[in-house]
Amino acid sequence: MERLTKRIDGWVMRKGCHGICRMCIGVECADLYPMIDRLADYEDTGLTPEEVKALVPTPNAPLTLEELREMDGQPVWFCKCHNGLCNWCVIDHTNETNIFFTDGTVRLMSSYGDGWMAYRRRPEEGTI
Repeated sequence: MERLTKRIDGWVMRKGCHGICRMCIGVECADLYPMIDRLADYEDTGLTPEEVKALVPTPNAPLTLEELREMDGQPVWFCKCHNGLCNWCVIDHTNETNIFFTDGTVRLMSSYGDGWMAYRRRPEEGTI
């Protein structure tokens, strides 16, 4: 990816400009200093925008029943709504009415959201 900035002795210069940004006397540039510095920091990583997006964790909202039905063999963070007990479980398989876990536990889909919830990863403390 082509850079829009370059560094000279620790100073940032934007491409096509005549001098180092912090030394520029152009009034129109003064408001851009923080943005130019941040852009240079990003460009220094060498990451593409797609690679940066991949670093952002996906939201951890409760899984939908549709998502759970597609997660055979995958772990979920399982929580009982009435007592708050939570643990990792692996979904073995599902049918139209139940979700079967590898530990032998069976949960009714009809009680999902009221009796129990499942997440892709352990929620942050205090969020459930």
